[in-house]
Amino acid sequence: MRIWLELLHDYRRLVADVTAASLRGEVAFPERRRVLGLGDALGEVPPWCEPFGTPSPLPALRGAEAWLTAGGGFVGAEVRRASGGGLVLGCALRPLPGERVLVRVDEAGETFVFPARVAWTRDGRYGAVGVVFDGAPAREPAAPRWGTLRPDLRRGALLA
Repeated sequence: MRIWLELLHDYRRLVADVTAASLRGEVAFPERRRVLGLGDALGEVPPWCEPFGTPSPLPALRGAEAWLTAGGGFVGAEVRRASGGGLVLGCALRPLPGERVLVRVDEAGETFVFPARVAWTRDGRYGAVGVVFDGAPAREPAAPRWGTLRPDLRRGALLA
């Protein structure tokens, strides 16, 4: 799973860098080629925009534990589907569509943080959130898990 997170991090970082260079009027051909290549491998569109039955571009991330900012802290979530354009997360507490959030994934002693915007939410027993990546990601040594809420998705309750 770590290699997929690294590829996703590199792709989102390159997209942010190329976008910033374009806004400044600079041309970054080597970076654009790499963005196109990684975009083909990881999928450029959010996972819910793909035709029905299309396999997930990042199957290794399915079921990964993630953390989503909501209610002033991080709320536990599960990655249900992933691509280079966004994620579908299962979680008990869901932010509102349009809200900017951070998605945090801890893996092998490192923390990957992806800024995103909530595109849609689905209520119900097993609620879901669709987020579109928005901005440059961060990567740092693993953060402590203090002050987080872990949802029990079977009952919709929060555990301390």
